[in-house]
Amino acid sequence: SEYPFMKIAQLHPYPPELPGQIPVLPGGIAQGGSETSTYRYAFKLAEAGHDVTYYVAKYPGITVDELRLNDNLRIVYLKTIFKNVGPAFSFRLFRELIRGKYDVIQSHQIPLNFTLIGAVAAKLVRKPHLITFHGRLPAMFLDSWIGTAASALSAAVTVQNQYAYDLVEGFVPNRKLKTIPHGIDTDLFHKITPGKKYVQKYNPKGNKVILFVGRMIPAKGVDVLLEAYAEILKKEKKVTLLLCGDGPQRAEYEQLAKKLGVDSKAVFAGAVQQEDLPDLYALSDVFVLPTAYHFADGTPIPNVSENFGLVIAEAMSCEKPVVAARIGGIPLWIDDNVTARLFEERNVADLAEKLDDALFDRKGDNKRLVTAAKQMIEDDYSWEAVIRQFDP
Repeated sequence: SEYPFMKIAQLHPYPPELPGQIPVLPGGIAQGGSETSTYRYAFKLAEAGHDVTYYVAKYPGITVDELRLNDNLRIVYLKTIFKNVGPAFSFRLFRELIRGKYDVIQSHQIPLNFTLIGAVAAKLVRKPHLITFHGRLPAMFLDSWIGTAASALSAAVTVQNQYAYDLVEGFVPNRKLKTIPHGIDTDLFHKITPGKKYVQKYNPKGNKVILFVGRMIPAKGVDVLLEAYAEILKKEKKVTLLLCGDGPQRAEYEQLAKKLGVDSKAVFAGAVQQEDLPDLYALSDVFVLPTAYHFADGTPIPNVSENFGLVIAEAMSCEKPVVAARIGGIPLWIDDNVTARLFEERNVADLAEKLDDALFDRKGDNKRLVTAAKQMIEDDYSWEAVIRQFDP
């Protein structure tokens, strides 16, 4: 819809990873899709002409108190009383929001003290407060007075799709719920030739490449991926598995790779920067997101929800075949064998078969799937399409 240019405050405790400013988050937390998305949201609002201030917590690795990225966007790093993301609290944030003369305040995630501060400040200055929900299970705020109070004080709560809508329905009044999808920076993520340094570092032998980008945590299903990769290598030797990301389970997955006998061909690249991703997508022959809601023994993994899968959309925008778990919100926006190949959660044989099909285009489906996926991203998930829906 049409709207005037506004002065907007965006709140999220996670600082973005920027050149020279790489935060070390508590508990070994690694940057993920929601952290990337919130920063890109602020950036694109500023690019659209709004005056945006992005308030984040100041963690080790951040050496400045404020960073102006362009005429319309500044990042303010706030010292907090508590270091963990949820309870992180800043009196300065409250003062800044009260005095900042913002037209709208937008908080990311429920339930966080940052979100509650934003909601209370907005109510006091009689301006709208929006919450964007990025995918924690309602169990994490069922009995939370913070989540309840922040939702009650807010004008709207936005979610990415029907799956996320269903997660929060009943905890947030339906009249306040609005669906706005994640945005993809199609200017950054598009088809390119990978840089030579990436080829030399990760694929000097010219193998086929399976790419994973995500946190090294149980919910991302890396153990299933490693087992499927071992199956593929029994038939096809010239295949590299490139695992980009870090997290508490990394050492465990490295040991599993050794146990499966694939450690010489599986590359654990560690955390990568946002600006490296287009080259890594370009380097790959197939992108995979093997999300799991259960451990190998069938017990549920607590507090996990895959609402969207931002990296899937990035890979699609880079015109790469995608294989993903049929889980959470993924099948709500991806049609199997229309825009990607979906496999059943934790089904090693199914995953290995879908990866093999995509790697070698066994059935000749890659061009059709990639073309349809790219068109879907441009039509429905580009930042231009998403920002048009920002209507406080």
